[in-house]
Amino acid sequence: MNKILSDSGKVTRYIEDYGLLTAAQKELVDAAAEATKNAFAPHSHFLVGAAIKTKAGLIVPGSNYESSSYGLTICAERAAIFDANNHKIRDLEMIAIVTAFEDRPTEEPSFSCGACRQLIYDASQIYGTNIGIITSNTSKSKIFIATIRDLMPWGFGPVDLGVDVKKYRT
Repeated sequence: MNKILSDSGKVTRYIEDYGLLTAAQKELVDAAAEATKNAFAPHSHFLVGAAIKTKAGLIVPGSNYESSSYGLTICAERAAIFDANNHKIRDLEMIAIVTAFEDRPTEEPSFSCGACRQLIYDASQIYGTNIGIITSNTSKSKIFIATIRDLMPWGFGPVDLGVDVKKYRT
């Protein structure tokens, strides 16, 4: 079933058919699903994989890495963004997130935490694009598609602080 969800006039898509995704979206979701295999989650047993697609088509994966102090845990989305930045990859276009438990699949898509949403929003301002977000359950039978501005319509980022973000785009 293909549903259109609207919240405060923002239109997003919820689909229950992986086949409706574009080839680029499928490739990104598959890369995020593959990244769950690299997750280190000995405390929550909740595996998260993320994958970023650049405007040039490059895919950068990331997975969550938990710390026994919890506060030092790195989410998959941030891991992927940090890795892209570390390699001077700065044309982020879309990010996919797929989750699984160690012992069973997730039934519903999981959404990025507030810290990750903020970092994605910052990246969208820095790179001058409304980054697309795809989140999927383990079996890819329930998929939510939105943009960062759909999820944070009144976001606050580096531009709001007067940062000249253009110098960070190259």
